[in-house]
Amino acid sequence: MQHPSLEDIEALNSMTLQVGLLGSDGIVLASDRLVSQWEGAGFSQIRTSKMLQGDGVLCCYSGDLVSEHAANNIRSLRFAGGKEHVRDALKDAANRAWQDIGIPGELHEWQPTRKVIVALWRPALALWVVHVSPRSTANEVLDKVIAGDDKNTARHFFNNYVPYPPAPVDDLIGLAAHIVLTGGKENPSGVKWLEVAIVPKDGSPVFLSEEQEVDLERLSDDLDLTIKHKLSRPFCWRE
Repeated sequence: MQHPSLEDIEALNSMTLQVGLLGSDGIVLASDRLVSQWEGAGFSQIRTSKMLQGDGVLCCYSGDLVSEHAANNIRSLRFAGGKEHVRDALKDAANRAWQDIGIPGELHEWQPTRKVIVALWRPALALWVVHVSPRSTANEVLDKVIAGDDKNTARHFFNNYVPYPPAPVDDLIGLAAHIVLTGGKENPSGVKWLEVAIVPKDGSPVFLSEEQEVDLERLSDDLDLTIKHKLSRPFCWRE
């Protein structure tokens, strides 16, 4: 297979932001929808879904076409064994994606971090994160995972506001959406739009409607205004 050129590598979508939260009764996945494409004279932005569903699995990818290819491999899997069977299957799917794309060794240092967040509900509910590389890793997540746009300060909400022990998914949706939406305000050229899916403990994924996503955007904007107002209140420091 012909390796992609440096121009091709630079054109890959390397900015994104995604969150996976394990709740007491399910999993919440939130992702941006932005994909940047190189069209010779410059970049174009398109709105798309980065969530891929299979038989008992829902995954979303961050990084570039290598992680997208890994996510496609993962959604075609069927999981029937225990934790180590799942781990081996996820690693193999990611390794095959790396081999298929064939990134040149001299470009490895430039590459973005590639991750696939994986929610399973069959045979049992579980949240995993796969790091895609020449020697991919896969680890089960017991509470939360974030992927993409490593320097985005929206991670503050992820690092400090996710409850533990896990709360019901109803209590996590607003937080997951706010993290992604805040990331978009900080980096609108790399993180944009919103998609949210809920994986119930005993059922298939439910994708929020466009109207529900708009409601979450309003909630996030209101929260920003509240924080700004409270931080701007006068503080009496003179005795």
